[in-house]
Amino acid sequence: MGIGTSTMGRCAQLALAIAGISTAACSAGSSVPAVPQPGANAAFTLPAGRVVDLSHAYDASAVFWPTADPFRLEKVADGVTPSGYYYTANNFFSSEHGGTHLDAPVHFAQGRQTVDQVPLDRLLGPAVVVDVTAAAARDPDYLITGADLEAFERTHGRLTPDVMLLF
Repeated sequence: MGIGTSTMGRCAQLALAIAGISTAACSAGSSVPAVPQPGANAAFTLPAGRVVDLSHAYDASAVFWPTADPFRLEKVADGVTPSGYYYTANNFFSSEHGGTHLDAPVHFAQGRQTVDQVPLDRLLGPAVVVDVTAAAARDPDYLITGADLEAFERTHGRLTPDVMLLF
């Protein structure tokens, strides 16, 4: 769904997954364009601050949506070829809802951006962690609520529209 070869390369290079972008990009009043603007994926200056890699190993231990097929890896080649050079290659299968990933805005809103249309600068920026680990420990099926965000804001101040929410 919206993930092509060039997108796979971009995602692998960044190795960042930012939760909350789908919600922000899909809200009814969002100013995120439904189609990419010219130069949307051009080079940009990284903001000051710390870059945190949120990726995890993408293998048989990765967590997938309960109804999704699991990750599979098929070794095609691994060793020295008859010509004398080393070569390794694999085929892999992965459902779109597993491991570290980005849900495209189109996933939740018809006519919105596919992953390859999301400008790279939308994947970097200020972020906050809304810690719900205690609630999730009590209930593995815990769903984040507006009350969680309100409690966060009472303690840490109002969330700004540009902040990415990490849970």
